[in-house]
Amino acid sequence: MTHTLRVHEVVRWTELNEYEGVIHGELDGVPVTCYVLVPTTEWDSYRPGTAVEVDAWVERTGDVDTLPPGSQAALTQVDGAVYEVAGIITRQDDEQFQVDSTLPVRIDLDLPARWQPPQLRIGDVIRVRGILKIDLPDGPA
Repeated sequence: MTHTLRVHEVVRWTELNEYEGVIHGELDGVPVTCYVLVPTTEWDSYRPGTAVEVDAWVERTGDVDTLPPGSQAALTQVDGAVYEVAGIITRQDDEQFQVDSTLPVRIDLDLPARWQPPQLRIGDVIRVRGILKIDLPDGPA
């Protein structure tokens, strides 16, 4: 599923790696901070106000909790690009879940080798903590 990202600010992590950083902006109208890898030559292409179609997902870094049916959907920023997502599973593909939340988003459970995905089903309400990541399109915006 693609999303529209409207860039507000690009922050390169030059002290860590010339390719890594975050983009502050709006993903389908929802204010977010997204982790991103960008080739060095393309950073200047993402100026404030730029709108691009991106793939976005949350890569799990914490536990997956099952919530009671009817629990409220939420996308809560914990720190930087780390969020807690609560919502209903609408699709499942191995360790990837599509979750209907404040912002419909794909969850990648990013399980270690030989671990089994948790026993979850479509319709379950879950809460997951992870990093909101985006893939920008190939080439400058």
